[in-house]
Amino acid sequence: MPDLTRDGAVGNVAVGATTTVVLATSPNRKWVVLCNDSDEEIFLGIGCAAVQGKGIRISPVVATASADTYKIDANNQCTGPINAICASGSKSLSFAYGPA
Repeated sequence: MPDLTRDGAVGNVAVGATTTVVLATSPNRKWVVLCNDSDEEIFLGIGCAAVQGKGIRISPVVATASADTYKIDANNQCTGPINAICASGSKSLSFAYGPA
């Protein structure tokens, strides 16, 4: 089985109507791509709790005709927790992350 903190991973999480952990703190994480696969806005809290209507907004698929993304890389690197929230709950947020 791969070491996800060393090798990276892809996956998705069901974002709730309360702050939901998308990725826990990982000192080896160098990049992340987050993709809103839902029909509702998702807000991110980078290194803090997510708050509805505040922070980084990822638009829903219906608003952009394709999934909206947010990228974390060497220019805005964060190894702390990444949290998300949406209005109704159970909305899909896909992610990929890696060490290099």
